[in-house]
Amino acid sequence: MDHLPTETLLPIFKGCTDLSTLYSLINTSRRLSAIFDNHAAEILDTVLTSVVPDPTHRLMRIILYIRAGEFKHRKWADRETHPLPLDDLPPPLLRKGVHLAHRVHVLAHLCLERCLQRCRALGKVDGLPPWIEPPSWIEEQRAIIAFWRVQYFYELKIGRLKGRLNWGVGGLSALQSSTIEGEFSGFLRERVMTAADFIDEIRAEEGISNLGPPSSLASSFRLPDLGDREVVDPSWRCGVADWRMNLMEPVLSRPCTRSQAVQEPMTLWLNPPWTRRSTAELEAEPMAWIRLRSFDDLPRTETPQLRRLPFQPYRKFGLFFWGEEKINKLGLWPNRYNTEVNKGRDYFPRWLSLLTPDELAWVIEGDEENGW
Repeated sequence: MDHLPTETLLPIFKGCTDLSTLYSLINTSRRLSAIFDNHAAEILDTVLTSVVPDPTHRLMRIILYIRAGEFKHRKWADRETHPLPLDDLPPPLLRKGVHLAHRVHVLAHLCLERCLQRCRALGKVDGLPPWIEPPSWIEEQRAIIAFWRVQYFYELKIGRLKGRLNWGVGGLSALQSSTIEGEFSGFLRERVMTAADFIDEIRAEEGISNLGPPSSLASSFRLPDLGDREVVDPSWRCGVADWRMNLMEPVLSRPCTRSQAVQEPMTLWLNPPWTRRSTAELEAEPMAWIRLRSFDDLPRTETPQLRRLPFQPYRKFGLFFWGEEKINKLGLWPNRYNTEVNKGRDYFPRWLSLLTPDELAWVIEGDEENGW
């Protein structure tokens, strides 16, 4: 591959099926690295618009603009309604953006893998242990954008510390005291906090405090260094988007090592535009969110002690990423074709069984304090 002419290699760059593949390709050889640098904006823009969901790649572009000190908005809630162009950003920054995207991809996979392990370790459903399939493509994308939202929060925090934000005093002061949990609401908060909680787990495993001394505060708002895990891929592979189903699955569709990028052949194929249907599915209310909220409507006599369940204990199972099929297989709700059992109260004990004794005691204590 290293000896192919540039005009042949450019379509290969642009045909990467995800950003981890692009990262591997860039780091395969000095020549491929130089080709990327010479065409960085063109390559990255093509890959982003071809294979990354609109909400995700718009957020990624904003993060690059914050790093370049070119973010024009004056407050946290502002967003771009159109993708920001990459032409004016320097190639080294775009290269770092690809590396960051690879780290986000790996973190999302490691998070989903841990959530899967916890789900598979749960008690039996109808006498059988739950078999939970690997994440679908849309479930993977929900996890990935959750980590990007965490990163967006980090970038604003670092941007304030390094003077990259052209905000007023009031906006900067509000950003200084803001927390990631307080800046998101609804089911998006649960997805973002699933990612943030996993980052905290990784840091705890590495003995890293979430907040260091003031001199190292900026380092507290960076994704953890994965070390050797940065090239570790789980044993499963996510499904593909609905518009990819009839296409040959590319070989390099997962994080891989430099040697793998060199040794494995690459399949070329065209990437159709992102679909509105898939965008709506990406940002749709998760089934776990809908079901947990439905318990609020049960009469108090149905759940005399435990009327309201918190969301936080269920994050570690990835429930706010999963689609309806996984929620059904975990025994948390009947499938839509089950006409024998259709009342939420019949599934309440199963939801309670996922709580640890301490979490259950906390819920009971909260119910008693509120007179439920």
